[in-house]
Amino acid sequence: MASAHEMFQQGIDLQQRGLYDHAIEEYERALSLDPDNIDIMLNLGAACLQKGLAEKAIKFLTRVLQRDAQNTLALYNIGKAFVYKDDPETALEAFYRAAEIQPDDVDVKKSIASCYRALERYAEAVELARSYYDHISEDYQAVLELAENLVCLERYSEALEMFRRAAAIACDSTEPLMGIFQCQKRLGNREKAVTALRRAIMLEPENQNFQVQLVDILIEDGRIQDAVDILKKGIESIADPSLL
Repeated sequence: MASAHEMFQQGIDLQQRGLYDHAIEEYERALSLDPDNIDIMLNLGAACLQKGLAEKAIKFLTRVLQRDAQNTLALYNIGKAFVYKDDPETALEAFYRAAEIQPDDVDVKKSIASCYRALERYAEAVELARSYYDHISEDYQAVLELAENLVCLERYSEALEMFRRAAAIACDSTEPLMGIFQCQKRLGNREKAVTALRRAIMLEPENQNFQVQLVDILIEDGRIQDAVDILKKGIESIADPSLL
């Protein structure tokens, strides 16, 4: 019969290969032989979380904290489990405890900022993100989230800067371009807004929502013929132009 250590190593291999069901089975077998092993409980909790079994993950990670109350990885993953359960307030409690132990951990700070956003505490999310921006300036999702929080605070000039940064990181993504469009529109830079929207359409030429927004802003600006041309082109080129 394999030892707990051998089962644990097999679980790690399965987990790394994305075979979470089998990894969980191996970790549970290992834990039955070595029920106080924190490493097994940690990995079992993480595998459950990766599988989407938030409650089960919390159960095993809580057992880790009963033996090691300062275990930041357990606290961090418990926080992630509560985020998965759509409970940002309880998640924050776990992330706060992790931050007390490791105050410079950027992943923990990012998780706290995301919880603030979920709770519509946008000013706190922005202030925290600004404090570690140097560490996330190449992180597309983190920069995009910061931009969106700034939009919620109606700080459009700052949001525009962040959307531009996100667009530079992921040049094939339309999300930051649409953010640029909205910010430029809010700032009264309508031609620049149109330019951003046209760039988004170049990336997703069959996105009818983009086409409709372009037609709308052209009509608002009195550019009726340009709007008509966009409609004609869309109807001719899109397979099912139901919105046009």
